[in-house]
Amino acid sequence: MTEALATPRTGARVATPYMGLVPYGEEDADFFFGRSEEKQVVIGNLRGARLTILYGPSGVGKTSLLQAGVLHDLRDQVRTNVAAGRAPFAICAFRAWREDPLPALVEAVHAATAEACGGEQLPTWSTATPLVDTLRAWTQQVRTLLIVLDEFQDYFLYHPDEHAERAFAKEFPRLVNDPNLRVHFLLSLREDSLARLDRFTGRIPRLFANHLRVEHLDRRGGHDQPVHAVRRRVSRRSSLPGAGRALD
Repeated sequence: MTEALATPRTGARVATPYMGLVPYGEEDADFFFGRSEEKQVVIGNLRGARLTILYGPSGVGKTSLLQAGVLHDLRDQVRTNVAAGRAPFAICAFRAWREDPLPALVEAVHAATAEACGGEQLPTWSTATPLVDTLRAWTQQVRTLLIVLDEFQDYFLYHPDEHAERAFAKEFPRLVNDPNLRVHFLLSLREDSLARLDRFTGRIPRLFANHLRVEHLDRRGGHDQPVHAVRRRVSRRSSLPGAGRALD
C-alpha cells in the first residue's frame, strides 16, 4: 500500500493508545479499538463498489478508521498475496491535495500496483495517453485497484475551479464511469463538505448511491479499551533479554 500524505508526522513516536486529535496511523493498529464493525463495512464497500462516499462530522475519526483499520488490514492482505504469488488487488491511499493532485495520485497508484505485483515493472503514464488506458493496463497485473481519497474536502479548498482536460476534475469521472475499468474509489470527507460534491453531479451518475456515515463511538465501542494492547506490548518487551531494567 502506498500513501501520499499532505502532512506526514515528524519527530519520535510515543507508544501510547491515546492520540488526542492526531489520527491513528497504520503503525497504531494495535491501539485502535471500537471500530471493528465499521472497518469491515468500509472494506466490503471498497472492494465491492466502484465508488463509496465515506463522511462524518469533523473529528469523528474517519482518517483513523481508514489508516489504522481499513488500510492496515488491506496492506496486510497485500503482503500475504505477494508471498503467495497472487495479486488480486492493490491498495493506495492519497490525501496530498495542495498541489496538482493528478500526477501525484497516478504516481502513488503506480507504486501501489508495482508493490502488489511483487515489484514488477509497469508502464508509466504519459499525458499523451488516456489515463483510463494506462490504469486498464495496470489491472492486467492486479485484478482490482482500490484507491482511497482521504480528506477530500481539501481538494475543493485548494482547487476551487478546474477546467484543464488532464485535470483531476475531468479524469476522475472518466475513471469512475468506465464500466470495463476495475478501479474502485472511496472518497472520505467531512460532512459539512458533502455539498461540494455537486461539482461531479451530472458527470457521475448516481453519485450518492453508495454512502457511509461514520458516527461517534458508541458505548459498546468505548468499552473496547486499548489498554490491554499496551499491557501485551509491555509484556512482550519485558520478556526480551535486558528489557527488565529498561522498564524500571
